[in-house]
Amino acid sequence: MVFSIAPIYALAVAVIWLILWFRVTALRSAMGHSIGDGSDPQLLLRIRQHGNCADWAAFVLILMILAEGMGAPALYLHISGGLLLIGRIAHPFGLKVENAGQKDALCGQWHEYSRRPQRHGLS
Repeated sequence: MVFSIAPIYALAVAVIWLILWFRVTALRSAMGHSIGDGSDPQLLLRIRQHGNCADWAAFVLILMILAEGMGAPALYLHISGGLLLIGRIAHPFGLKVENAGQKDALCGQWHEYSRRPQRHGLS
């Protein structure tokens, strides 16, 4: 089976991942830290931005490959890939040290966790 849609988005996400990795590496080099964040909030932020991309992009791309392999409509795959790219591009700009505890994020997390029992029939 030839995958023709998911690899397009995998390549785009790889470019974003490399840019985020370069930002971490450049700051580590400038600060003289090879491991950890050295208790520097800016380095910690860049590490988290890169880590979030690594965590979520791989997961979504695996799901896209599975969906494409099972014959999902191309439109759905392009919508998923487009949303993935929008999220990966927007996330580093939205994740900041000064708004880490913002109400919107906390409400979204609460809403997600509060729905878990109902989704699994455990209410």
